Amino acid sequence: ILDSSNSMWSQIDGENKVVHVRTTLDSAFARLSGKAEAGVVSFGHREQKVCKDIETVIPVGNIDRDVYAQIVNGLKPKGATPIAAALQQATEAGTNPDRQAGSFDLALIYDGPDNCAGDPCQVAADLKRQYPALRIHAIAFKKSDLEELRGLACVANATGGTFFTASSKIELQSAVDAITAIALN
Repeated sequence: ILDSSNSMWSQIDGENKVVHVRTTLDSAFARLSGKAEAGVVSFGHREQKVCKDIETVIPVGNIDRDVYAQIVNGLKPKGATPIAAALQQATEAGTNPDRQAGSFDLALIYDGPDNCAGDPCQVAADLKRQYPALRIHAIAFKKSDLEELRGLACVANATGGTFFTASSKIELQSAVDAITAIALN
């Protein structure tokens, strides 16, 4: 789940956060291409200040690095941060009758709290009850004021996932690598 809200244009170490996310995910896609399944849900990339701007931009399937990178690189941050609704949509996108319901991991990369009156903590707890094997991992990606983003550690805690803070590209890469290892195991 990718935060494509307008705040992703702010910078860390002289580069836009969205660029850091793109290059980090491209590296992950390269390692996983042909070896794993994944999908991508993005929010805030089509409209400004619209809380319903959530889209499954890549349905769950085998990873093709080139396709994934092209789509992720085409996301242009501009909108709101509907994290709770994005968690719900990503879970629905990840379920498949051919797989055991709920047996999947979600990874959320975000840089700000839900600003659409959603309750990500409650949604995560409700999803965990519905899909007992679901784990949601969260990466708070921001240079400063990370304390305000620690409030979403509850999303990971409620589902048995892992919560990370990242204030640099290296920390973001480490968090994505750790989540990838957890999910593959």
